[in-house]
Amino acid sequence: MKIPSIFCVSASDRYNYGDLLFPIVAKWQLEQCGPLSFHNVATVESNLSEVGALPTTGYDIFIDSDKHPSDATILIAGGQVLNSDWMKLLSFIKPRWFRLYGKYDQHRLKRHVFRQFKLNNEPLPFMPSNGELLKNNRIMYHAVGGSVPSMPHKLGPFTQALKAAKYVSVRDLATRRALNNRAKQASQLVPDSVISYSDLKPKASLPRQCDEPYICVQFGYQKSKHKLVMILKQLQRVYDEHGVKIGLLSIGNCPGHDDIKAAKWIKRHAAFPCFHLKHDHIDDITSALAHAKLFIGTSLHGAILSMTYNNPFVAVDKQINKLDAYTKTWAPEFLKGCVAYIEIARAVSQRLNDYHDYSDLVAEQKAQVKKSFEHIYALSLR
Repeated sequence: MKIPSIFCVSASDRYNYGDLLFPIVAKWQLEQCGPLSFHNVATVESNLSEVGALPTTGYDIFIDSDKHPSDATILIAGGQVLNSDWMKLLSFIKPRWFRLYGKYDQHRLKRHVFRQFKLNNEPLPFMPSNGELLKNNRIMYHAVGGSVPSMPHKLGPFTQALKAAKYVSVRDLATRRALNNRAKQASQLVPDSVISYSDLKPKASLPRQCDEPYICVQFGYQKSKHKLVMILKQLQRVYDEHGVKIGLLSIGNCPGHDDIKAAKWIKRHAAFPCFHLKHDHIDDITSALAHAKLFIGTSLHGAILSMTYNNPFVAVDKQINKLDAYTKTWAPEFLKGCVAYIEIARAVSQRLNDYHDYSDLVAEQKAQVKKSFEHIYALSLR
């Protein structure tokens, strides 16, 4: 019997919670289908095993022809990868790179980085377009998000990459419409794979960090740094109205996200009871979300993890398109869409009042994810 070789691709070389979960879930799901050889690939080689992540091989395996796999499945495992940018992706790996990205002339820095990493051979991250690589391997996209490039020099490789794929699925209706209308690319609609994480990590297996009820709060610093005063006022209202202490969580722990900065600012200025939830390990973040009475935040995977554990949540900031689009596609009616910062307290009261068990909906979505990975495994055997 053939044992498929699967190269799982995601941005799992930085401590950003959702990105680290993609290969973990993909490996677990595919192992339910049968034996395989699993390889985890990211932008650079890394080892974040101390936080519970899988080590990664660098993306040069797809750029250097001497390293190319053959007769393998290259699985883009999820995330906001369509039309992403190499420079921004690389800047999220190290604080020094993030400072350089913000400080120096983008064109000159880009030329230097593209030469150093040989990125001219693959202009779009996580979208292999090299002819030899496409000819000798099967490319598949599982529940990805993103946009379609408007510039012709990027649209060509973008379209070429997708047309060559054996399977394309996207995680929200907005991405599906964009691919269909602007790239003439058909795609399947599949929930983000992390919706199945509660099967891998049942709630009962996750130790509680706090014995009392708490509301879990997370805000990406880069997205919300100019809204922190308003956030503080809204959280004060939440505490006054519900009497539940606030647990502050850092989900994005890499440059460009820096959730801990927002958490520390809120803790420093709060006049209501609040505390820091642990985030040293991905299991800490999972337990913080799983046991919360409700989640408030800007993190897409904060919302998705809340869903997999059948919890209510308030997704914040309509400008975060991927969060708004995903919750409108998959969340139960009373949890759909993002709210404005000034609407947080009102939304908390409304959603707690409207809350009802929606585990049947989650079970249906888990079944769709399972079916998608079974299809990927079957295609990998050909």
